[in-house]
Amino acid sequence: MVSILSGTVFFIGGLKASEPETQAEEVLLDRVSVVAADCFARQELLKHLELVAGAKLGTDGDFRIVLGEKAPGSGTTGPFFAYGRRVGGTVYLWGDDSEGRHGTLSAVYGFLETCLGVRWVYPGDDGIVVTPAKTVQIPRDWNWSYAPPLQKSRIRGVGFGTYDGERFAKYEKYLPLAMRGNEAPARQAATDDYVWGLRMRHQTREEFSFGHAFRDWNERFFIKHPEFLAKNENGCRGTPNFKSSRARFMKLCVSNEAVVDRIVADWIAGGKQHYLNICPNDAKGYCRCEKCCALDCPLSFDEPFDLHKTDRYVNFWNRVAAKVLAIRPDTVICTYIYESYRQPPRREKIRFGENMLFGVVLREDDDNDACIAGWRKAGMRRFVLRPNNLCYHGVLPRGYEKFLYDNFTTAYANGMVGCDYDGWLRRPLDFESYVVARLIADPSKSFETIEREFLSQYGAAATVMKEYYERIRERGTKARLRRMRLPEVEKEVAGDDSQMYKGMLESHTREALAEDMEVLRRAAAVSGLSDVERRRVELRVLMGEHAAHTYDFLAARFENPRRHFVRAGLDLIKYRIGVCRRLPEQWGRLFRAFRCEVQWWQTIRDEVKRLYPEMELDD
Repeated sequence: MVSILSGTVFFIGGLKASEPETQAEEVLLDRVSVVAADCFARQELLKHLELVAGAKLGTDGDFRIVLGEKAPGSGTTGPFFAYGRRVGGTVYLWGDDSEGRHGTLSAVYGFLETCLGVRWVYPGDDGIVVTPAKTVQIPRDWNWSYAPPLQKSRIRGVGFGTYDGERFAKYEKYLPLAMRGNEAPARQAATDDYVWGLRMRHQTREEFSFGHAFRDWNERFFIKHPEFLAKNENGCRGTPNFKSSRARFMKLCVSNEAVVDRIVADWIAGGKQHYLNICPNDAKGYCRCEKCCALDCPLSFDEPFDLHKTDRYVNFWNRVAAKVLAIRPDTVICTYIYESYRQPPRREKIRFGENMLFGVVLREDDDNDACIAGWRKAGMRRFVLRPNNLCYHGVLPRGYEKFLYDNFTTAYANGMVGCDYDGWLRRPLDFESYVVARLIADPSKSFETIEREFLSQYGAAATVMKEYYERIRERGTKARLRRMRLPEVEKEVAGDDSQMYKGMLESHTREALAEDMEVLRRAAAVSGLSDVERRRVELRVLMGEHAAHTYDFLAARFENPRRHFVRAGLDLIKYRIGVCRRLPEQWGRLFRAFRCEVQWWQTIRDEVKRLYPEMELDD
């Protein structure tokens, strides 16, 4: 039996409260009928009710669930709101269904979660966790309301349900022939990922203007205004190769007031929009002219040039904001806290904090709490958390779920108005992704609650699986904290978290991974598991085995003799050929995603290509 005893439940802007307990009525699920035209919300409700009941539902039940219709006496439907209410023998589920919004669908998921205890621990129907029951208890005055607590709610991996066949084909060429053509799971994953985002009730209430803003400036100004562009170490500004990565990532001469004036003029010509994007281009290549360097605030004369560029950019942003706000005082200037300007300023202060919105892109080896506190002290008021934490393309487990939980909750308490997590929904990151997804919908949830929800997928093996995840988390946390304490100049240089494999190697030993496997096998031996619970545990066993094989290859690169490294690589390819149809993975990206493995494969490229000449490891 699944039950809920609270009467009214409100969940608005991340807060929820319950009325005093009221009498709940037990309703047989075979009495339930769904009243709605055929639509996705109806399909999802029926699918989940039948999973709980273990049988098809009829169409003539006397307890009705009505979709898309307000309950009698209800007020105006608020923007992005979803509602559920019981009136007599009818449950009404409705909400804001205007274009691009999913009010009724969110109400369906809210009802399933709140009244039947349904959880969605990862994308796809195998990720649906239910407690089989023949009845459900719904308070006679059940009344539920929800709106997304954040203005922007996004994990990029959920996508929009569109399968990108061209991208899939792009990464096929990095695989041996025997691993190619596994397109059907990739196609299904595109749909499953999107639906998972809907099931987690992620909706963006307001889009902001972020993204590297000046990628066309080299082409626009190289000829007539090269002084707008960064001066490099050779004294040159810009590049005549407009199609090069250097052109796309060209930095500006931020000390040049004419650059500020050009930005303001472009903004005026574009209609003086409410949001103005001035995010610097990606990568390095900062201007080395005397005036720009004078805006920096190095701690010593020999500090590496690229280490800390925050002060020059805060100065630049303040100058842009001053001129823009003089024209339109309600403008919001959007920019990134990222790369060499992610650490708080040492001298400068943010002059227009109420009119600036920051996209905070910190790294896993940063002291995230100290960074947020430092930026707050410097004048930051509002920001969007925009990490690359879920970009990780490795196989070795990380155990970052508590780290991501702490990051999110600290950010939410310090002015975060939205989140935009870059990355992919991969099985090695499923616990981490679930933590982030649940917090997006409800930032008040405790880590212990989220952990309990996630582990419920393993049924009677949940306790043993908890032991496994705690082992990984303890090792990952120690390695991350060790890297965090390193001087900045000694840290691994990486554009985003997908490239940080050195830290992953530090987190593990062959002995520790072997002990992990013993725990996983104990979990697989637990009796009383349902078929789907056993599949989940067995998949985790396979993932642990894959991680151990991969570790052998990665670690062998630093051991002697070299032939052991070559053998480990060829063995790993052979192993992956054997498991690729059973183990969900973006295989082409795994071989190619810089730096997770590509440097390893390029090191033994010739030996690999003798056996697998079709693998393009050298492009």
